[in-house]
Amino acid sequence: MTLEAGVYDALIVELGAGAGQNWWCVVYPPLCFAGEAGGGQVRYRSRLLEIIAEFFAG
Repeated sequence: MTLEAGVYDALIVELGAGAGQNWWCVVYPPLCFAGEAGGGQVRYRSRLLEIIAEFFAG
């Protein structure tokens, strides 16, 4: 996947001193294997965002 140059919103989560190992490939495997054979459309979800949306929906 290639994104156009620009400014993008981002969420940075820093736990403790922020000096731990990089676990993004464990949490979001498609980020590390997007170019692999058999890869399809990647859909990212945020459970926190879903909970907030459910809360405000009633």
